Amino acid sequence: MDDLENSSFPQGLSDPDLVELYPLALARMVQDVDAMIDLLSDKDFQRASFVAYKLHGISALFYMEDFSASLKKIIDHLENKSSLASVLLEDLGAKARLKLKNYEA
Repeated sequence: MDDLENSSFPQGLSDPDLVELYPLALARMVQDVDAMIDLLSDKDFQRASFVAYKLHGISALFYMEDFSASLKKIIDHLENKSSLASVLLEDLGAKARLKLKNYEA
């Protein structure tokens, strides 16, 4: 249970199965954020919104409050077809990569 002492590990996550899956959830976050950026480069706001809603559910399941709040803002911008969504996704992707790197360290 050393993972619980990791600063990248969310507080409140105590289910052993979720503890094991946490790094996979972070990796999925990175992968899907990159996919959403690609979708937005093709102006596919609808599919990007679908992926964002899915990631929002994952972030809630794993108590990733910071990602959940960011995704809520991103979803709002996607629904309004705002170009700011891409900027917010780039920021979220950087945060997710950093958190994954810190978790693996």
